[in-house]
Amino acid sequence: MFLISQLPWETWARFGVWLLIGFAIYSAHDRRHALLNPGSPHHRPAVPAPPRE
Repeated sequence: MFLISQLPWETWARFGVWLLIGFAIYSAHDRRHALLNPGSPHHRPAVPAPPRE
């Protein structure tokens, strides 16, 4: 923790920018390939549960 706290602010700024870029890519991929997304190539309609007796 001591070494990390000694890093210059430019390093933290770069880290923040790359973190935001990575989060945007991850979110875009997740939204496109989510199983609940009807436009997803992996989407399957929900199968109703069998009636209970």
